[in-house]
Formats: sequence, structure tokens, C-alpha cells
Amino acid sequence: MKGSTISDLQDEAFSQILSNVNIVKALIIKDEDFINTAPTAEQNNIINNPSTLLRQQIYPYIKSIKTPTNPDDVKPCITSAWTNFRKVDSTYHSGRVYFYILIPLDWEKTIMGIRYNYIADQFDKMFCNSNIGDFELYDRGDLDRTPEGYIGHYIAFNILDFHINECDNNA
Repeated sequence: MKGSTISDLQDEAFSQILSNVNIVKALIIKDEDFINTAPTAEQNNIINNPSTLLRQQIYPYIKSIKTPTNPDDVKPCITSAWTNFRKVDSTYHSGRVYFYILIPLDWEKTIMGIRYNYIADQFDKMFCNSNIGDFELYDRGDLDRTPEGYIGHYIAFNILDFHINECDNNA
């Protein structure tokens, strides 16, 4: 990641999330066995074009989620917070990212356990073996406050040794 921007780091992280078919399925298929459930035509279109989830169900920033009035609009979502970036001279060396996973209560149960735990486990596998930076699990737990009708979980990573130089105009 040397010479890239923090925005590039975020873009690459969300590219990895969107390329994980199991996370995409967990966000769009309500069935308890969402991994093995045959997707509908609409769901298959999202699986083949996961970028459509950006700013619809996956937010690269903190987003306040309100319980929709239409029951068909109640869907899982992921938001994030990118914090604690530390600079030495003009080069960033570390930071932290929090992913917040919000699940409607009636989507919670899966054959793999709680849906948000499944998604967080996928994040843990994906980012701890990442080629976009040295991600280290920092913290994980349930959210105290969620929109009505939702449960939530967060997973946080320290991002170490990625050497982003935001002042380099050649990046």
C-alpha cells in the first residue's frame, strides 16, 4: 500500500468485502441456509454485481440506520468507521477500522448461528489474511444501541504498517 491514499485503502477493503460471495449472500438472502439457498433472479443479479450494495446496504462510513416503515425494506447492513490514523512525518503508519453489522431480528437465525457472527467471522478471516495492509483484530462484540427491530455486532481491526503517504502527489 506504500504511496497509496487512505481512500485507496478503504476502496480496497470494500472491494474485498464485495468480492466475498458469502457476505453478499448473508446480506441479501433471508433464508437460514443462505449459503445453499438458490438465489432469486434479483438476488443473483446482486451477487453478480455486488457493487450495487454500496451505499444501499454497505456503507464505507458511519451511517445512522433507521427502521424502515416498509417491511420489504428491512435488510441487514454494514457501516464502518475509520479512525486513529497515525502519522510519522508525512507518512501514515497505523489506523483502526470498525465494521458495524446490523441485522433485522427476523434475519438473525441461520444454520451457522447468529448471522452477524457469521459475517464478522468472514471479516476476521478476510482481513487477517489481507494483502492490503497488516490487519490485526483489535476488538469484537455486540452493539448496545441499534435501531428498533435490529441487533448489532462490531468487529475492529488495527491496521499496521501500510505506509500511506498522503502528501505524495505522485501517488
